[in-house]
Amino acid sequence: MPDNGYTPRRTAALFAVTLPSFRTLLAAVIAYGFLAGFAIHALNSTLAAALVYGGAAGIVAFTFPAIIAALVAATITSRKELRSQAKYFLSTAAVCSVLVSIAYAAAVMLANTTGQAILLLANAMVFIVWYAVLTVPLGKKWMRALPAAAVHPVLSLAFTVALSKAGLMQQAVGLAFWLSIPKLFIAALILLAALWLIFYLLNAPAKTNFGINAVQAAALFCAHWLRGGKGLEIALDELGENTTTTIGGVAFRNANGKLKGLFLSPNVHYGPFGTLGGSEFPILVASQLEERLGCTAVMFHGTAYHDFNPVNSNSCRELAQAFEKAVRACGKGSPLAAAAASRKDGMRATLLQFRRDAFITLSPPPYPNGDVDYASGAALANAAERKFGKAIVVDGHSANRELAMWTAGSREYCALEDCISQLKPRQGSAFKAGFASDGLGEFTRQQGVGKAGLKVTVLEINGKKHCIAVFDANNTTPEFRGECSRLLKKMGFNGVTDVYTTDTHSVNAPGTPHNPLGRDASS
Repeated sequence: MPDNGYTPRRTAALFAVTLPSFRTLLAAVIAYGFLAGFAIHALNSTLAAALVYGGAAGIVAFTFPAIIAALVAATITSRKELRSQAKYFLSTAAVCSVLVSIAYAAAVMLANTTGQAILLLANAMVFIVWYAVLTVPLGKKWMRALPAAAVHPVLSLAFTVALSKAGLMQQAVGLAFWLSIPKLFIAALILLAALWLIFYLLNAPAKTNFGINAVQAAALFCAHWLRGGKGLEIALDELGENTTTTIGGVAFRNANGKLKGLFLSPNVHYGPFGTLGGSEFPILVASQLEERLGCTAVMFHGTAYHDFNPVNSNSCRELAQAFEKAVRACGKGSPLAAAAASRKDGMRATLLQFRRDAFITLSPPPYPNGDVDYASGAALANAAERKFGKAIVVDGHSANRELAMWTAGSREYCALEDCISQLKPRQGSAFKAGFASDGLGEFTRQQGVGKAGLKVTVLEINGKKHCIAVFDANNTTPEFRGECSRLLKKMGFNGVTDVYTTDTHSVNAPGTPHNPLGRDASS
């Protein structure tokens, strides 16, 4: 298949953590309210009274405002996503309830106007916390964020004053509710101005150097993390740069000339994570070609590193069109094929030869598993083309190791180059080829399986049976790869047989940047 230019853009991966479930958070908020009320009440009363009255008062003063604020904020800002986003609002409310309880304890111990000022300031900070969370991580408009942010501090003051008047909380706080509200909002406005200044200072360098709004980019990242939105692609497009790469592949036809299957190897990296950029290219590109050409399309991982991450997932159409054009431009193929493998210092290269053209896969154990970078891949392909016709070199990406990236001239590169030098052109013979695929829908991305599932190619060449299994995954553990190889040999495959992955980053998330196949025991 001829090479065709394709122009992606570049991105980088980001990392974050995940939240507990809504039920866990709810239980934690209730438990904290009880314990905080008990602890504060115990400062000036018996343990028995603190346990009975303090715990109940803590739930009313700290838990109720948090839960109500979370529900109101969710209703005001995202009624359509109330169920899916409830835990994010409740987690914010939980943090704020901790802040309020600490300030209340300080107010009780000081028992003067300073303590009252601390409590008012804490509630003003609660307003700021809510506003910052609603506008940045949750990406809400400021017009909706402002009233939603005011709910928690107002309720907190109201419940605190009411309980104090009823004698269920410490009288030392001594706040007057209606006089406190104006003070609360004045303090909140001052803090809001300070927050705006912080945002401005944070955004200025990014705006000057990269031409993007850093705060907006952070909000879009959080939107993707929480809801799978793709708005971040627009922001990252400003950071990307045009680059040209190559694609290659092999088209298999039956005796009547009808396409049976395709090997596709774009020198593009399937990242950065989730549904962003090129992360889902193995399924997006393959499914488009399978629909248009009526055959099985097997996507391999080309020799490309993270600097070849496409920014926009829609560019998969351009890549699919480039492959389709190349397939349709192919002339009459060869009915003959040959296969071979070579090893050097633990590295392995396998060869499928059609006429004089070569399709070479690299298996790096016991070396890295990092990606083979574009320059190294191009150098290895050039080395192969000194003996063969056209040569396509792909990275098997199935050796799970945490080592630094290596480049041309390194020990690892030299071992791979030696492997390729050992491969010699062979006399071809008639062959048979079969393709099968399974979406593996019973497994999830968290278990390391992408939407393209598993695609298997079986070849019979000169009496030997060869099998190439490609998982839509981001690497494999050594145990998983070893077990797969053992099972394939047990099935009678005695030729070029190996397990590869596409290196899709769709199975990776901010909280799980390293998710090789086999890490989850259930997979």
